[in-house]
Amino acid sequence: MSYNNLQSKNSRRVTMNNLISLLTTIVGTDYIFTSSEQVAEYNLGTFPHKNKNKIVIKPASTEQVQQIVKAINQYNLSNDDSKFSISTVSSGKNWGYSAQEPSFDNAILMKLSRIKQLDDYDHKQGTITLTPGITQQELYDYLQEQGGKFWMDATGSSPECSIIGNTMERGFGHTEYGDHFNNVCSFEVILADGSIINTGFKQFSKNGVVPVAADCYKWGIGPYVDGLFSQSNFGIVTKMTLWLMPKPEHFEAFFISIKDEDKIADLIDALQPLKLNGIIKSSAHIGNDHKAIQALSFYPWKKAKNQTPLPESIKNTLKKKFMVNAWSVSGAFYGTKAEVKVWKKILKQAIKPVTTDIKFIDQSTLNLAMKFKGILSLFTGIDFNTNIPLLEKVFRLKQGIPTNYFIPSTYWRKKTPPNTIDGLDPTQDNVGLLWLAPIAPIDGQHVKTMVKIINAIQIKYGYEPGLSITLLTERTLDCVVSLVYDRDIEGEDVKALACHDEMFEELTNEGYFPYRLSSHAHEAFSEIESSLSPVLRSLKQQLDPENLLSPKKYNI
Repeated sequence: MSYNNLQSKNSRRVTMNNLISLLTTIVGTDYIFTSSEQVAEYNLGTFPHKNKNKIVIKPASTEQVQQIVKAINQYNLSNDDSKFSISTVSSGKNWGYSAQEPSFDNAILMKLSRIKQLDDYDHKQGTITLTPGITQQELYDYLQEQGGKFWMDATGSSPECSIIGNTMERGFGHTEYGDHFNNVCSFEVILADGSIINTGFKQFSKNGVVPVAADCYKWGIGPYVDGLFSQSNFGIVTKMTLWLMPKPEHFEAFFISIKDEDKIADLIDALQPLKLNGIIKSSAHIGNDHKAIQALSFYPWKKAKNQTPLPESIKNTLKKKFMVNAWSVSGAFYGTKAEVKVWKKILKQAIKPVTTDIKFIDQSTLNLAMKFKGILSLFTGIDFNTNIPLLEKVFRLKQGIPTNYFIPSTYWRKKTPPNTIDGLDPTQDNVGLLWLAPIAPIDGQHVKTMVKIINAIQIKYGYEPGLSITLLTERTLDCVVSLVYDRDIEGEDVKALACHDEMFEELTNEGYFPYRLSSHAHEAFSEIESSLSPVLRSLKQQLDPENLLSPKKYNI
């Protein structure tokens, strides 16, 4: 049955069987799942989900997405008592925030992971156009095949994560281009009626000619609307142009640590001017001791005698074993050798009142450390066999190289740790993971306030407060709180959600709002006043009067 045949039956009821038949015709029998057994894996999560997917469909092209949207619209028009809406994901690996949970129940999940296309790579300007199915690893491999002249930015999540998926949630990474949404333009968007629009300069053409600056000037002419399609439900983004980072002449990572946890505010204030004036261009990450220990080991259930949170004495033993301090900073310099030499001197001088524990690592230094890690472990009693590979992976992330090294840290509380880092899926293994990511100005007092709130609440509920602070832009930092637990332990789901909710309440009461939401956080978010919400809902009504696309997402 073709879409045109279905469309001609306006006077007849389009049945569920008609719809399934048409959707199957569009994508093929291997790419639509309708039985509860087939759909079950798409409803797995790292925390309890309120909403479920009913049907899963995987289009392979923009044209198929359009056809699916139009077919579901036609079904809805002929069924007053039974209507469907569409939830979209790219790779579906948004672990800790939503995985593949829709913002409403009984969704048709449209997974865009099969739409794989890389176009218009500009070797001079460093731009490339991609689709939702392109993963971090695929883009990295492509850029290496092209000679490695440009670097991408990578997150610490799976190499199989979608670049567009992360960007549309305004995720971030580790390099100078770590603020992902700031480095994209020219979206192709499918609206709720199945039509296509383009943003920026790509919306224009004259006699078939598109503006030559479309891939390198994001504003276009007139209103800038790209942001309307991030963290929203106004359309389905099927293509965007990504800006790439030129490979620098010289790259050097830096690592700073402090032993006194109370000096974190002083450290932040020492780094703040360097971030503001452009000395530190990378997205500097600052992790506490719990975060480092979780990246290097698994919960010592036997030594802790099943006690939680981690006893202080055992934490101190692990810190000594892995040479972990209270807070550790990782960042990088990109430039000429002369520039990096000057920046290193400025950084050392800036942090001198707080700490002198700073190490600069270039490729040759890293090679030596990797070569002699076994000997160092043997003669010092420190587990360099574990912590130097961690350093190496952080070093590579600063170069935009994706890795799955950090995924096992989400298994921290599991009684049976994974025996490999390859192919892990926390949703399949009943890992408990829930992120909360408040944002604030780069200011030591703000960090001190947030850390106090987070530590008190997580310890109260029996969790280790694993924190990672990122100097995200010149003026803002993000504090990513990881709530890590084992869903196989009875009662942990309820306790973890209560812990999250109390942190959300206390942090927002003090003005620390998250930069993005988990699906669980939507309910708490709905209680926050917004002067823009009525306008966004009005716009939603104009663009999507039937509420076809992800209703209630971000409360729109």
